[in-house]
Amino acid sequence: FRDSDSKNNFLYESPYSYRIGDIVNDIKNDLNEDVVRSTYIEAKILELFSYSIKQFRDDEEENKKQVSLRQTDVVKIEEAKLILEQELFNPPTIKELSQMVGVNQNKLKFGFKEIYDSTIKSYVINQRLELARIMILADNKNMKEVAEEIGYSNYSHFSRLFRRKYGLLPKDYAQSTTRRIRLADQNND
Repeated sequence: FRDSDSKNNFLYESPYSYRIGDIVNDIKNDLNEDVVRSTYIEAKILELFSYSIKQFRDDEEENKKQVSLRQTDVVKIEEAKLILEQELFNPPTIKELSQMVGVNQNKLKFGFKEIYDSTIKSYVINQRLELARIMILADNKNMKEVAEEIGYSNYSHFSRLFRRKYGLLPKDYAQSTTRRIRLADQNND
């Protein structure tokens, strides 16, 4: 990568990661047209390139413990994701989840991160927060009710997580979105 004059040949061959496969599938399945498609493809190619470089660097690290995922492991990790989605409000621990799907904890954690580009804990939190965001926009519930419905008994903890993800406290997010909707409606009239 330091060869800015392109004097040396570069050839890197390796099995590609699941994340890279997902990016290629995203490009292949994109239905956009014209400038939207070209912009989307350009962004996906940059993402693909960055993951390829990351994979190259990871493969070059000698001290890094490599974990290989077999297709059966991938199926089990996908099953773990489905369990997490079904049990979103009361998810099993990683130990329980690994026992449920029949894969050891280390492979489950590594594989989940490799396939979904997220830790198991972050995935659950993000899914809950997305659901909370939808509930805030769709329902007329107070914020503490929303927090409890998605599995957070401590409202201040929920509020901090929500602010970290969306940049606003839940109540402020609801007010801001309501204001934007009103302004859009006024501009359309």
